[in-house]
Amino acid sequence: MAADLGLYTRFRHPRSSLLESENDPNVARAFLLCYYLSCGTGILGYDRPDTMRCIQSLRYAAQHLAQRSSEGFDREAPALVGLLYILAQHHDHLSCPEKTLPQSWNLAAALEDWKATYPTASTLSAIKSMQHFAHAYGLLKCARPGTLSNQDRQVCVDNLALVLSNVLERGAAYLTLFGAAEWGHVLTTLFLLPRVETSTGQEGAPLTLEYIGRFRQTLQEARTLATQDIVLATPTFFGWLDRILSAVEKQTTSHLRSSVQTQQKGDESAYELINSFIDDESNQGSRSHRGRDRDQEEFWGDFMSEWLNW
Repeated sequence: MAADLGLYTRFRHPRSSLLESENDPNVARAFLLCYYLSCGTGILGYDRPDTMRCIQSLRYAAQHLAQRSSEGFDREAPALVGLLYILAQHHDHLSCPEKTLPQSWNLAAALEDWKATYPTASTLSAIKSMQHFAHAYGLLKCARPGTLSNQDRQVCVDNLALVLSNVLERGAAYLTLFGAAEWGHVLTTLFLLPRVETSTGQEGAPLTLEYIGRFRQTLQEARTLATQDIVLATPTFFGWLDRILSAVEKQTTSHLRSSVQTQQKGDESAYELINSFIDDESNQGSRSHRGRDRDQEEFWGDFMSEWLNW
């Protein structure tokens, strides 16, 4: 999309004639949206590399937008690009052969530097969700099976919980209004949190079940709001969320009954994680049962496809 629209050439230099004459902020927004989707869904969703190797052009576009717009998200465009670039670097770091990995790279340190550089960026929900999700998912991707320390597991649990809390604190209407990439983080978190949480061996009621209850309450509030505002009337989405919450609840209970702790698989993408999570239950039943419910296994692909089509 960025190449087809010629967006790379418009932001090639910080003071090019094309950039200085560009009065439509939507041009810069479109360019940055391509990067947001490339990293937010490509890297974090499907574990694919960054396809837009043009960080300087993206920084120029973000700065251009931040200087010419009063919108909150536009003003934080440089922060968003900075966070997405950290994700791209982290993916490159993990994809390199072992002998060529840069020893100085540290995801947690990079995120801390980013927070210090852009102290107001976390006030925006989409950036805040991605920040917490990237921290947890990055730690899990770095780990080999069985090598994640208890401290790192707890850090992952804390950050995954913050992703869900961030969305719930925005109110019921927010469930139907926020973007596809952020929904990808929430969807993955709902399936990932039980795995990480049950592997810590902590006693007491699972945090996952608490969040399922809160999401169900918020979903009921959203249904009530939908009777008053047609924009919020999304019955297909409501049905999907019901199915997702039920699946997560069932898997959480199943993990609690099992004496075998679930190991984290560092080579899984979010897409593979979600489908394998559903497969865990399917493998316990008959193949005929799995065949009948085949359409319910592809949560990530089907849900995200429908969301993008609405």
